[in-house]
Amino acid sequence: MSGGIVPGGVGDTVMRPDGLAKALGVLPYAADLGTEGLLHAVLIRSPHPHAELLSLDVSAVVGMPGVLAVLGADDLPGVPTYGPALADRPVLAAGVVRHIGEPVAVVVATDRRTALRAAAAVVVGYRPLPAIRDLDHVREGSDIHLDSDVIRELTVHQGEPEPADWAGPAVPVAGAAVVVEGDYSIGRRAARAGEVAAFARPAGSGVEVTTSSGWWQADRDLIAQCLDLTPDQLRLVPATAAGPPDGELTVPVLAAAAAMRLRRPVRLVDPGLRTAPGAGPAVRLRYRHHADPEGNLVCVQARIRLDAGAYATTAGSDLARLCASAVGPYRVGTVEVAARAVRTNNPPVFETRGAGSAPTCVAVEAQLDRLAAELGLDPVELRERNHLGPADPLPTGQLVEGGSPGAALLAAVAAAPMPGRRRAGADRPGSLPVRRGVGYGLGMTPLLTGEGVDHPATATVRYRAGQAVISCPGAEFGQGFVTVAMQIVREVLGAEQLELVAADADAPSAGPAEASRLTWVAGGAVHAAAKAIADELCAEAGIAQGISAGLLTARGGRIRSYDGLLDLALADVAGDRTFEQTVTFQPPATETLDPAGQGAAYAGFGFAAHRAIVEVDLELGLVRLVELVTAADVGRVVNLTQLLGVLDGGSTDGVRLAIGVDLSELPAGAHPVVAHLRPTDVPGTAVADLLEIPQPGSWAGVKGVWDTPVGPAAAAVLAAVRQASGAQLTAVPVRPAELANLTGRQSGGGA
Repeated sequence: MSGGIVPGGVGDTVMRPDGLAKALGVLPYAADLGTEGLLHAVLIRSPHPHAELLSLDVSAVVGMPGVLAVLGADDLPGVPTYGPALADRPVLAAGVVRHIGEPVAVVVATDRRTALRAAAAVVVGYRPLPAIRDLDHVREGSDIHLDSDVIRELTVHQGEPEPADWAGPAVPVAGAAVVVEGDYSIGRRAARAGEVAAFARPAGSGVEVTTSSGWWQADRDLIAQCLDLTPDQLRLVPATAAGPPDGELTVPVLAAAAAMRLRRPVRLVDPGLRTAPGAGPAVRLRYRHHADPEGNLVCVQARIRLDAGAYATTAGSDLARLCASAVGPYRVGTVEVAARAVRTNNPPVFETRGAGSAPTCVAVEAQLDRLAAELGLDPVELRERNHLGPADPLPTGQLVEGGSPGAALLAAVAAAPMPGRRRAGADRPGSLPVRRGVGYGLGMTPLLTGEGVDHPATATVRYRAGQAVISCPGAEFGQGFVTVAMQIVREVLGAEQLELVAADADAPSAGPAEASRLTWVAGGAVHAAAKAIADELCAEAGIAQGISAGLLTARGGRIRSYDGLLDLALADVAGDRTFEQTVTFQPPATETLDPAGQGAAYAGFGFAAHRAIVEVDLELGLVRLVELVTAADVGRVVNLTQLLGVLDGGSTDGVRLAIGVDLSELPAGAHPVVAHLRPTDVPGTAVADLLEIPQPGSWAGVKGVWDTPVGPAAAAVLAAVRQASGAQLTAVPVRPAELANLTGRQSGGGA
């Protein structure tokens, strides 16, 4: 589209309609909802990672004033298990618990204090069983689940790689002069903040449930199945602000079950992050990078193991993404990747930012830094030398249209001015010596769901007398889709007044809020619906003016001819009539990876580069992030303010992955706590450049950037810490003990 920015349209900066309410803290969560006669529910969770569930003794709460019910697995009316890909996760444990914090019962009372007291009085009998909580302890034939504990295996071959002998020393393959090997461990990340909450009340023969959801239609159907209801008997109302991790349905199912049983409204609020933290998988990666004397990559060999936790959740799709991004945005002659996702006795994982690309990015970027040191090359130069071209396939055989813009992104962050040093001894993170390090990270992220599961999105736009109503139920977790949808319609129709209908699970599906897909796919549906109305009005104007509709363009509320001689207000052409269009946007088709790990599995890829500057206190093992700079491939800027916020949020997730807290290291029996970075730990992400490279198959060339910054931000921070400290740092998040007492080592720092 040309002719400048339409006020309030695509490319302009528009305030979110819910922005002020969020800033003031008055936008309600599901945990804030209630009504007269409200009952309160509290979950009872297992303290064991693996145990036989022997008994549920409720005798101590029978007759307790205010206690109305205690529900166990046998009291649930419908299908007892659920899951996004495989229905292997119980709503309430029956017979066995498979991870710390697994729900075993729910107590319902007239007030929350009574419910908490009653939950503490219920006696649950357990017989502890051997637990597998570390990927290194997973063996063939383990019995965490009745089904196989291997959720998915993928073997990916490109070219004709020599089989890797992982038991022996690393030896350069034919054509290579040097090989570097590394073992990397990526710890679990905490989920985003917010309690897991649901508010349910009886509604006719069914129930109405208000909760946070990433895909209302799919969640509605799963919840209804667990309650033995038909989908039309369950009304799922999205909470107006995000709370729990996507895919956590135990809380809404139990709130609804209690409301149906007692015929009273029920609110269940659970501090889920303290008792079920697994928001991102723990991953183990082993890499060998082979290169010629000039630093050209000849071969990459990798083993990837992903800890799904006790249940499958999204592990299968995450594994495919890790394979597609296994060598990063680089050109490699031959590749051999063996990947496996397995169950352990850790809490199940959920979809989180960068889950399918950040672990491989961290490992690959560390390997390239090692290779650069081995060859005496500049790390940025090595990356630029090997960047992916249009004719270079990924390990899965897929070509990236246009190749990687990695060289331009790296050049942008490398050219950013360096910050000055603070006065010696002033406001240091600890006692001297404090050393500074600089690190770079370049990453590639698969976009959209992929592997043949190409969820379309449907939107309806109704236009009358300069006013437009938009219906497209894309889940809003802060990505900004509510603003994007209005900007699209204003861009095309120039409506003076816009209304975005409150999302409802009964509306046509917009698909899941995952894989950076909403702006591309749901936005594509809104754009197509608005354009269909504009095309209809252009056709009418063409007939009335005696000009071909193909020579007319509608933009910003006006219809203009190609030569500018005809210029009409779109509202004048429409008059007082109502125009409505419902359109389904279908993203580009993709393929499931075949047995050899080959296939065009993803509709597109996002790219970003980061430069991090840190200061490391080698006596206390503390890290201070001085500066984080990024450059990203964004397709097209729709709303600059929101884009910068998304890039900063994803980059902050990457910082947390690098120097946050590893939840997978908690001892058995411990209840995890959420560790957040303080505002002073992250100075904000500066943007060196935004490349607007149009994305094929999307409206106006847009692409999402929700997941893209996580991996390269983490990799850059880790590279900077390595340079400052001299430590190898193969396990992340970094532990202070690995950095302390390193004053005798030679640091590569000195930036």
